[in-house]
Amino acid sequence: MDTDIVVMSDVTNPLCGERGAAVVYGPQKGADFEMIERLDRGMAHFAD
Repeated sequence: MDTDIVVMSDVTNPLCGERGAAVVYGPQKGADFEMIERLDRGMAHFAD
């Protein structure tokens, strides 16, 4: 069985990396440096 996933977004940031979601938006939500690193690793794992 195949599954299609469609995602819509209003931002152009990549999921991970220096301009990724955790780095850009984490501080706005109260994430500190350690949290941002952990979130970014988790998103990279999710993407894999």
